[in-house]
Amino acid sequence: MKLIFFGSSEFGIPILDELRCASYEIVAVVTSIDKPAGRSKQLKSPIIKLWSQDAGIKVIQPTDLKDPGFLNEIVSLHPDLIIIAAFGKIIPGMILDIPKFGSINVHPSLLPKWRGPSPIQNVILSGEKETSVTLMLTDEKMDHGPIIIQEKTYVDDKDTYISLTQRCASLGAELLIKTLPKWLEGRIKPQEQDHSLATFTKIISRDDGKIDWSKSADEIDRTARAYYPWPGAFTFLPDGKRLKLLEVRILNIEDGRYESGTVFLTDTGEMAVACGKNALMIEKVQKEGGEPMDGKSFLNGHRNLIKQELRS
Repeated sequence: MKLIFFGSSEFGIPILDELRCASYEIVAVVTSIDKPAGRSKQLKSPIIKLWSQDAGIKVIQPTDLKDPGFLNEIVSLHPDLIIIAAFGKIIPGMILDIPKFGSINVHPSLLPKWRGPSPIQNVILSGEKETSVTLMLTDEKMDHGPIIIQEKTYVDDKDTYISLTQRCASLGAELLIKTLPKWLEGRIKPQEQDHSLATFTKIISRDDGKIDWSKSADEIDRTARAYYPWPGAFTFLPDGKRLKLLEVRILNIEDGRYESGTVFLTDTGEMAVACGKNALMIEKVQKEGGEPMDGKSFLNGHRNLIKQELRS
């Protein structure tokens, strides 16, 4: 059984690893091109490319998915099945239709809810208590194809993007391995999605992490967890410097005690910031140009912040 795997993020690695351990023949991994990163703008390879190279798997990085040369290369590999996990691009039908057993996408949401590029962030932002991994047949629309199987998992109130991604990736890998034999034997009939219930996510931008202190502490806490580590939840100090909130904890306070965004000391001498409802204890921060540090140490070096307002 020859597989081609399409993926560009860390989400795909546990899935790819389980496929390899299950003795499926992975003839190629298709991923995004190397891109400039950081201040130096040096080219950075997708993490899944590095993993695949270490595993001795052929890597293909097309600049254009509709390029005839790319199509010919995929055809020449004679794949029986294509597996897709967080690839990040719409794959043309002429590619999807090549394998005998179709092209299966592993998507971390309870489709048709949260279609698109940022389902995990949106699950956390929405305060949902459970999510799902969906295996679906892929067509040329975004997360639109018929569903093969879904399996739910919990969402912890301390989950970050990283922890929930890891849980969903592990679940997706397990679900794929136990479902593929039934799929290949023709024992599963895919079910069309109810497209009237579809909700959509967008590509996350850096500005999405900007904190609005008029929101409740619960909402801002979810923002910090959903956008960790990138783009991060951030605010601005009175001097205009950016301050990332890496770890926070909700603190119940009486309404109207402080203006939203006001820095104050808790009874235990810890840094906290008032929100539209309740407050956040600041457990770990990173000032622009500096290293991460705990909130108490940061405030010890910035005592002038007490009773001042942070800027949105």
